[in-house]
Amino acid sequence: MTKIISIANQKGGVGKTVTAVNLSSFLSILGKKTLLIDMDPQGHSGIGLGLNIDDPEYKTTYHLLMNKDITVDDCITEVEFEDGSHMDIIISNTHLSYAERELEKVYRSPLQILKKKLKSVIDSSSYDFIIIDCPPSLGNLAMNAFLPSNLVIIPISTSFFSLQGMEKIVRTLKDVMEELEIEFDIFGLLTRFRKNQNVSHQVEMTVKNYFKDHLLKTAIRENIDIEKAIGEGMPICEYSKSSNGFIDYKRLAMEIINYGNN
Repeated sequence: MTKIISIANQKGGVGKTVTAVNLSSFLSILGKKTLLIDMDPQGHSGIGLGLNIDDPEYKTTYHLLMNKDITVDDCITEVEFEDGSHMDIIISNTHLSYAERELEKVYRSPLQILKKKLKSVIDSSSYDFIIIDCPPSLGNLAMNAFLPSNLVIIPISTSFFSLQGMEKIVRTLKDVMEELEIEFDIFGLLTRFRKNQNVSHQVEMTVKNYFKDHLLKTAIRENIDIEKAIGEGMPICEYSKSSNGFIDYKRLAMEIINYGNN
């Protein structure tokens, strides 16, 4: 069964896209058929994988959502890794921002589009995992991501500022489930964790008390190689196999695989 996981947070700088890119990459090299869908008009998931997101040859998330005749398969771009494994991505760019308001003009049920488009690849078991990089705002694009999701992961950097938006997004997600009559798990993920800093541990305790058993066991440690890798247009699994970032995101992927088998 295909597991669909949205990565979401309204606050920037918490590692949302970095997590989407690296989780997808490690799921792939661990042998799982993986599709990454970029629902963020900034298009950073594609950039983080070294793709020219403005290349007119690409069919993007905008084309997928706005054209009734375009399928998921039409929009796939394959990314190959050094070990011979590969993953698929549907990239986005700034054109996707227009879809936020245009969807309601084209469709009677504008929040159901992605779910309907994914039905064929889910029915055919084309993928083990579909990872969705959500936009920072909770409009039509984010709702399209949440509707088919089994799990929503909220990256939370270990700074006091990040705590301010934590309760708000969880409360919003619960409201979404109630309003749309859907159900998905919500898990927190600690990012930018500094092992030897009191602030990180104070935030960690607050987050643990809030999420309880819905906090992922893996914490992503602060690691400059993660940022360098994204800057070079590659996931950490390709950039530095000896870094903490490699260790942490591989561990996260294994935890998600185990979640997927439950």
